[in-house]
Amino acid sequence: MIRFFYKYRSLIIIISYTLIIFFKFQKIVKYEQSNEKLTNKINDYNINIAADKQSIQQLTCKIKELEEEQSAKIMEHNLDKSSFEGNDKLNLFYIVLFLLFLLSVLFLMYILCNIYKN
Repeated sequence: MIRFFYKYRSLIIIISYTLIIFFKFQKIVKYEQSNEKLTNKINDYNINIAADKQSIQQLTCKIKELEEEQSAKIMEHNLDKSSFEGNDKLNLFYIVLFLLFLLSVLFLMYILCNIYKN
């Protein structure tokens, strides 16, 4: 048996190294496949990130548009409200003026009635 090992020692060493290299090569292939899968996942994530950024940008623009519309509506409402308030004050002024006119007419009638009584 010992002679067998001495006789084929170099062949045994070559086979051993060949097996070691073969198993190392298999590991390298598995690592490369795993690396390729991870690279594909990273690319997919980058694509999703870009799509999300675009969606965020579109939503931000839409929010700005809605804010501008709402602010315009608020300004228009405030303008209408102030014009109504102004009209209310003007209407109140006319009502008071009319009441003063009626009061003066009543006063004149009172005076005229008193004059004709005497």
